[in-house]
Amino acid sequence: ANYNAGQVCMSVERVYVVDSVYDRFVAAVKREVGQLKIGYTPDMESPYSSGPIMLPRQLEIIESQIKDALEKGAKLIAGGRRWQSTFFEPTVLTGVTHEMHIMRKETFGPCMPIMKVKDDAEAIQRANDSEYGLSASVWSQNLRRAERVGHQLEAGTIVVNDALVCYAVAQLPFGGMKKSGSGRIHGRDEVTQFTQLKGFAIGKAPRAYDVATILREPCHYSQMKAAVKLVFGNWRQKREAVRDFLQKNPTAAKYAHTGFMTAATLAEIFAILFVFFFVNFW
Repeated sequence: ANYNAGQVCMSVERVYVVDSVYDRFVAAVKREVGQLKIGYTPDMESPYSSGPIMLPRQLEIIESQIKDALEKGAKLIAGGRRWQSTFFEPTVLTGVTHEMHIMRKETFGPCMPIMKVKDDAEAIQRANDSEYGLSASVWSQNLRRAERVGHQLEAGTIVVNDALVCYAVAQLPFGGMKKSGSGRIHGRDEVTQFTQLKGFAIGKAPRAYDVATILREPCHYSQMKAAVKLVFGNWRQKREAVRDFLQKNPTAAKYAHTGFMTAATLAEIFAILFVFFFVNFW
């Protein structure tokens, strides 16, 4: 949130912390923020953690969002003020809600609003409740859990137990979702997004007894529907196909009801025969 004074497209704009670790997290953040140094030097080896805000207009946006949050009940636990005209103190807010501008709009400044949630599900729902979706980070000692959460986040890039570093991986596609864009840079997708995909269906001319030929002829809709259910449907749909067949064929229905075979068995037989015919004569 404070890297380059928050002026990074992938900067952490919102933080959601589960209730079980919330108090410890807030205390740790407050402690770390208190150690950040504000300032600027042209030297390559800079001792400062947070530099100036690039535009006066951005300072006004940062102040406006913080003021809105405080008026709506947020609590300021660090920072919140300009420093020497062009700098802004690293800021931490708690007690924030999605009714506040700082949780709905891009701040582009050194601000970290922290929201308490009861579990992963609420964290995911809150995180996705945004019109932006460029990057997200998930923090957990359980990597499987973090990955599971990451798969449900609506963001173009997910980083586990870190932030921002995804852009430095040249092989990793980088881009956003929603209003954060749809294109990609890096990786193969950087090139393939400028190509046109073509689909080819190649085969010999259909024979007269080909399944595809027969089913395309008039008055074969019911057969086509049954075939699709038998091959691609679940067992309920397979049974429906067999039931329809038995209703239209009283002799077969007689054998099924007298115990020679069940509807499920018929479904299996029909499916096997259809697949055999499909594979060998298509």
